[in-house]
Amino acid sequence: MRGYLLFHFHRKVQGYATDYFQYDPFIWHNPYILSFCHMNMITGRYIQKCNHPSDIVILGVTRVGGQFCCSLVFYIGDKRPLSVARATFPFAKHHFVKGEKGHYAYYHAVPEHFSLIADMDRSYIPQPAVPIEDMVNAERQRLYPKRYRPLSQSWKKRRGWIRLDPIDRLLTYVDNHAKYKHYGALPFSPLPV
Repeated sequence: MRGYLLFHFHRKVQGYATDYFQYDPFIWHNPYILSFCHMNMITGRYIQKCNHPSDIVILGVTRVGGQFCCSLVFYIGDKRPLSVARATFPFAKHHFVKGEKGHYAYYHAVPEHFSLIADMDRSYIPQPAVPIEDMVNAERQRLYPKRYRPLSQSWKKRRGWIRLDPIDRLLTYVDNHAKYKHYGALPFSPLPV
């Protein structure tokens, strides 16, 4: 299975390492939604053109206690144009309003902007966030020995998507090391719009 690592700054909310800005990935909604974080960069365009997005998983990665940790396992269930997703999920207003405001120029410059919808049977929030930096480094070195750089160097300045193909070993690692897996939307609301 092809996978991507997506960095986000974190804010601890009721014990969960959530997106600092609390809108993308949006985990206070069932299903989880991802629309704005680098969606239209090179990786986003690959996902956009992909006929089978359900063959892709995204790991939300954040820095907790000085380590890169997995705070979200997001299996793609569907992709939709942003306007369709907005109309389909009116209860995710916070996600769309804050995302469009925070990415206004880029959002309006790219007409094919889209949302990823999580497969909620498989997606979950590992609790606590699982430290994965050493495992990611080992996998990247194994898969891409000529292009390998440690995660701390790759994400020192720009924090774009990182591809792992296949990502299965890392998924198994996160699955085995998560003390608890929270399935479904978090039971509280983020900051107001």
